[in-house]
Amino acid sequence: LHRRVSELRLALRTAESALDKTRARFDAAEASRSEAESEAAALRARVWTLEGAEALSGARLHDGTLDLLRGELLNEATEELEEAARATAEAETRALDAVDALRRAEDAAAAVVSAASAEVEALSLEAAQARFRAQAESRDAAAASLDSGRLLLYTTGASGARASAQHR
Repeated sequence: LHRRVSELRLALRTAESALDKTRARFDAAEASRSEAESEAAALRARVWTLEGAEALSGARLHDGTLDLLRGELLNEATEELEEAARATAEAETRALDAVDALRRAEDAAAAVVSAASAEVEALSLEAAQARFRAQAESRDAAAASLDSGRLLLYTTGASGARASAQHR
């Protein structure tokens, strides 16, 4: 009984440890996603700044250099935004994977806890039944001992009565 309870406690601790590790991975993925979103917001702000600068310089430059400058700046900003979008998507995927792993770990921990509770209840019932059987066997043994003592007294008493009758 104690060995089984110890095994169940160990399984529960193992499941809780896995749950803690999964939660830590989830938190790390959530932080990465948040960081990627911040980077994307910063890049959007940079693009808007560049677009504003382009509008201001457009008033000053009317030859082809403005179009080249605008093309280069927009290409650079677009590449940075695409990279930030990829990083955000990857962080989101990691966060979703971590959420799924967390749910699986929570389900496993709940299953272990449920199994442990059921096992403890079954073992408690078995222990109570064993106590009742032991008490019944003890009562039966005491009754048998009492009956043996009475039989011995009866047998001894009957032999003594016959011996006394033979002496007379």
